[in-house]
Amino acid sequence: MAEIYAPEVALNSIPDDLTVPQFFLDSSHPLKPTNNTVKPWMIDDATGRQVGFEEIRARTFGLANEFKSRWNLGENDVAPTTLHRLAHRAMHPLTKNYDLSSVRWLMSGAAPLSAELTKHLSQVLPQCSIGQGYGLTETFTAVALSSNDQKIATPASAGVLIPGIVARVVKPDGTLAKLGEPGELLVRGPSMALGYYKNPEATAEVFVDGWVHTGDEVVINEKKELFILDRMKEILKVKGFQVAPAELEGHLLDHPDVADVCVVGIPHEYHGEVPLAYVVLSLPAQERVRKDPLESQKIKERLIKHVADAKVEYKRLTGGVEYIDVIPKNPSGRPKAVAIPHYALIANVVQMAFFCKAAVDYTSKEQQRYRPGLVAIAVLPFYHIYGLVVVMHFHIFCGHTVVVVPKFNFGGMLKSIERYRINHLLLVPPMVVLLCKSPLTKQHDLSSVTMCMSGAAPLSAELTRQFMEVLPGSAIGQGYGMTETCTTVTFPRIDQKIGTLGSGGQLLPGDVARVIKPDGSLAGFNEPGELVVKGPSVSLCYLNNPEATKETYIYFDSKPDRWIRTGDEVMINEEAELFVLDRIKEIMKVRGFQVAPAELEGLLLNHPDVNDACVVGIPDEYSGEVPLAFIVPSPKALGRMKTDPGEVEKVKSTLTKYVADNKVNYKRLAGGIEFVDSIPKNPSGKLLRRFLRDKAKEMMKAKQAKAKL
Repeated sequence: MAEIYAPEVALNSIPDDLTVPQFFLDSSHPLKPTNNTVKPWMIDDATGRQVGFEEIRARTFGLANEFKSRWNLGENDVAPTTLHRLAHRAMHPLTKNYDLSSVRWLMSGAAPLSAELTKHLSQVLPQCSIGQGYGLTETFTAVALSSNDQKIATPASAGVLIPGIVARVVKPDGTLAKLGEPGELLVRGPSMALGYYKNPEATAEVFVDGWVHTGDEVVINEKKELFILDRMKEILKVKGFQVAPAELEGHLLDHPDVADVCVVGIPHEYHGEVPLAYVVLSLPAQERVRKDPLESQKIKERLIKHVADAKVEYKRLTGGVEYIDVIPKNPSGRPKAVAIPHYALIANVVQMAFFCKAAVDYTSKEQQRYRPGLVAIAVLPFYHIYGLVVVMHFHIFCGHTVVVVPKFNFGGMLKSIERYRINHLLLVPPMVVLLCKSPLTKQHDLSSVTMCMSGAAPLSAELTRQFMEVLPGSAIGQGYGMTETCTTVTFPRIDQKIGTLGSGGQLLPGDVARVIKPDGSLAGFNEPGELVVKGPSVSLCYLNNPEATKETYIYFDSKPDRWIRTGDEVMINEEAELFVLDRIKEIMKVRGFQVAPAELEGLLLNHPDVNDACVVGIPDEYSGEVPLAFIVPSPKALGRMKTDPGEVEKVKSTLTKYVADNKVNYKRLAGGIEFVDSIPKNPSGKLLRRFLRDKAKEMMKAKQAKAKL
């Protein structure tokens, strides 16, 4: 079997000459309801304020005009899809109490001013020109200054080299860097100092043949603009990769719990060194910690997730987070980004609408799952691709009203379902676990819910069965997709009330899949392998990251079709239904057999003593590696263990036997069970398995050290 197609391939036309706003606000489509301007498009969950078509249209065009006038963004430009929060971390709350309209020029120096912070400043001081300068005591101050002909300096630029200054950028091998290439900055000019007073050793290191060695890693572009990357001696080496602390610091400074931060490297046996973040908490975060000491650890976990969600693996805070009262600031950095054309988002909305027969009278009106006039709830963030494309754009396209929740709170979500009579729930597995396990669920009327979709991570067959009992009147299904595929590749079938257990949905019309076995050959139906997909909604690349692009965006047989390597091990059956087994890199090898952690986690979640679970592999001399389960006990099990300490081992034995009774020998929990307070996850609900792998390694080292005593 070469390629797998959706059962229906005759897809409606996808316009290729419209932007997303033009498609939603100013055009018609055969699948688009004609009365889409009557009901409110959105409702603010907190206030109940309704936002309709005309307001959204006016605000969208106002935003577009502002992008054009302020940043000259136009056709073919790449722009972020999320607007940053106001600069409450960069600007003190007292700022709003004063009239700053007289300020016309603001210059920053002594340390780099990040692009993010520059943008925040421009919002607080819209009338003000903002620039930067760069210099050293050794150069007798300025080497570069922002140009007077720019109101807002080029983001992250430290300015343009001033007249009389000559610069060299020297690469680590001693050769001169070209424009746009990084290296150490060397400068000379009429204002240079003579040397360090009575310190010939230090003078010989920094002042060499008339050049001052700045110790700063920089890039200079064609306009002679200077961009400071980091201090040369502060660059970390993690697994052989260079990591700039300033990049991580800039990202952390964008978190509301962080007032200031400094990232340093600490020794690590395997990686050489790893990043550790010293953080000064913001005032609101400090207040929360004072009221609840447990909040201290929760904030650390959130900050670690904040970095893990946005950075490649070797840039994550493996060294942890520590709190400190005061540290110097050094913000910089740029997040990894997927370049998504307007056509891709429009295509995916059309694919989903066609698949779901939106606005098509295929059965009685009451039975039409995506008929206009229904109400959906947006508890997922719009900066995540699931929330952005499926929750917001697709459901609004279908003529649904979307209730927007600023921040997920389980109890608050249950109240909102009752208050607004929500019909469509768009969730991730941790939310489904809460609905199944929390006693709060039974205190609310959820009878209005007619459809629940789970995505972003697999929902096990066992958990689906539990969910059916919680929402007996609702259809339940799963979807599968990625940011790189913008968004869904598979979607819940409308001819099933309950999706095929364990299935991630059926291939959407227009998408083509290949399942590639480890030996490179193509798998057949129901054979496992890595999923590779193509379709009209596939994104273009990783912006300014050609190495990562080559790994994920691939081409076969010299054809122009762009395929996405998902990194997921899957099986696809004869009905084009997708079953996600696990991430390729997360598969364990036990005695040569492949074991998917998600399979064991799904089984464990079906046990009444388990609230949450994460399974990782740990080294074993005989088996290669064996499964170890980290378990969050249910409230009842936790209560028994607190009352009787001997119950701890009883629960572990019960769960170990439970897995052994249901799985073949090599899938048993030979690595044991460890109880934890929570399972680390990113905002989309995916398990951050690596953190628990690291914890398992630390536990093993501690046991080995104890055994030697």
